[in-house]
Amino acid sequence: MSLSTIIAQVALALIASVWIWRSITLYYRRRKLKLLHGCMPVTKIPDWDPIFGLGFTYTLVKSDINNHRLINNTVERLQAYGYTHMANVMRHRMFFTCEPENLKAIMHGQFDHFDNELRSVPAGHFMGMGIFLADGEKWQRSRALVRPNFARDQVADLGSLERHFQILLSIIPKDGSAVDLAPLFFAFTMDSITDFLFGESVKALQAHASGAHASSSPWSQKGIEQFAEAWEYAQNDMLFRFILGPARYVYQDKKANQCVKMIHAHVDRYVEQAVRFRNEELARGGDEKEPKSEGRYIFLQALAKQTQDRKVLRDELMNLLMAGRDTTAALLSNLFHTFARRPDVWAKLKNEVMFLEGRLPTYEDIRNMKYVRWCINESLRLHSVVGILGKQASFDTTLPRGGGPNGKSPIFLPKGSIVLYSMLAQHRRKDLFGEDALEFRPERWETLRPGWNYVPFNGGPRICVGQQYALTEASYLVVRFVQTFATVESRDPEPWSIGKRLLTCPMNGTIVSLSR
Repeated sequence: MSLSTIIAQVALALIASVWIWRSITLYYRRRKLKLLHGCMPVTKIPDWDPIFGLGFTYTLVKSDINNHRLINNTVERLQAYGYTHMANVMRHRMFFTCEPENLKAIMHGQFDHFDNELRSVPAGHFMGMGIFLADGEKWQRSRALVRPNFARDQVADLGSLERHFQILLSIIPKDGSAVDLAPLFFAFTMDSITDFLFGESVKALQAHASGAHASSSPWSQKGIEQFAEAWEYAQNDMLFRFILGPARYVYQDKKANQCVKMIHAHVDRYVEQAVRFRNEELARGGDEKEPKSEGRYIFLQALAKQTQDRKVLRDELMNLLMAGRDTTAALLSNLFHTFARRPDVWAKLKNEVMFLEGRLPTYEDIRNMKYVRWCINESLRLHSVVGILGKQASFDTTLPRGGGPNGKSPIFLPKGSIVLYSMLAQHRRKDLFGEDALEFRPERWETLRPGWNYVPFNGGPRICVGQQYALTEASYLVVRFVQTFATVESRDPEPWSIGKRLLTCPMNGTIVSLSR
C-alpha cells in the first residue's frame, strides 16, 4: 500500500470521526434542550415526498400562481392540521402557527432567537436592508435613525391628508355611479406617504383625476402609471422569490430587475435633493431643528441630518414606502368593503361625527372618536392586512405551544427552521374572540382587552414604528368620508375574499356607490 493511499485513508477516517463526533454531540445537545423544555412532537403535514418535501413545495408555488391563494391556504391548513404544525420544504423545516404564546415568544420573549433572513434574502434587492428587514446592530441603528421621526407632532399633520383627500374626492363620481375605491386608496396612500417622506408626492392620484388636479402634476401621466405598475410587479416578484426558496438563486426576471431599477432611480433623486439641501444648510452655517417645506415636516431631510449615506437613506425610504403605502390602503379597502354592506355601522359613524358640524377634525377629535377606532380595530382583526409574516431560527430553540396530542406542549426548532405565523388565522379564532369571531362587530372593542391575541402591528421591540401614522391616516379618511357622503352602498355582489399576494384586501376591489 502506497504512502499516498495511507494518508488518504487516514484523512478520510479523521473526517468521518469528526463528522460522527459532531453528529453525536449535536444529538445529545438537542436532546438535552428538548428534555429541559419538555418538548413534544409537532403535527406534520403529509407529503408523498418525505425527504425533500416536493409535494408541499409544489402546493406552495401552485397556491401563489393560482388565484394568489397563499394566505387562504395557510389559514385553511392551520384550521385543518392544528394551530401549530410543520412541513418539509426542500429539506427545510417550515413551521406554521397562529398561537398567541408562540407569537409572543417570537416577537418578545425570544426575540433574539429569530432573524429576518427569511424575508431579507428575497426582498433585499428591492427594499434594501432598512428597518423592516435588518437584524442585530444594523436594525438597532435603523430603529434609532427612523423612530424619533415618527413623533406625534409630525404624524398629526392633517393638512397634507386633507389636500390629498380633496383630489380623491374630485375623482369619485358625483352622480352616485359605481367606483372602485381600492385603487384610489392605494394611490392616496402612495401620495400621502411620499409627501410625508419627500416633501412632495408622486401624484399617483392624478393618474385617475381630470381637470385642474390632473394638469398640476410635474410627473407625466405615463410616468405615474409606470411607477405604479413597476411597484406592483416588483412586489409580486418579491413574494415569488420567497416561495421559490433556495431555487431563487437561479431564478431571474429581467422585467422585475428593470422595475426595481426604475423605482430606485426615482427614490435616489429625492435622496440626492435631501443630501444637497443638508450640505447647503451646513455651508450656510445653519442647522434648522425642523426641516420643513411650506411649513410642513419633511422626513427625508430630517433623516439626512443624521446620515448622508445614500444607500442607507434609500433603504430606509423603501422600507417605509412599502409599509406606508400598502398596509393602510389595504385597511381602507377592507373597511369600505364592509361599510358598503353594513348601513347600521355607517349610521353609527354618522352619529359620532355630528359634533364636528362640518368642520375639519383635529388630531384630538380623531383620538376621541371611539366608534371610528373600534371599526378600525375590528377590520384589522377580521381582515388583518398582513396575513402572514415569517422568521428564521438563528440557533436551536423552542416555542411554547404546538407539541403533543393536544398541541399544548413546547416544540423544538432546529437552527435554520422557518416559522410562518398568521395573524389573520389567529384573529379569527373563535376560542379567542368568541363564536361571532367571523362577524364584523365593532362593539366588541368596548370591553375587549386582547393582549397577545391581537397583534396587527407586530409586538415587542419590532412593533411597527409607523403604527400611529397609519391609524391617524385611516381614521382621518374614514371621518372625512362619513362627513361628505350620506350613504355608501355595495355594487359588488361577491363576498369578501383575499385578492393580494402580500396583503389581505378584497379580491374584486371595493366597488361602491357613494351619495351625498
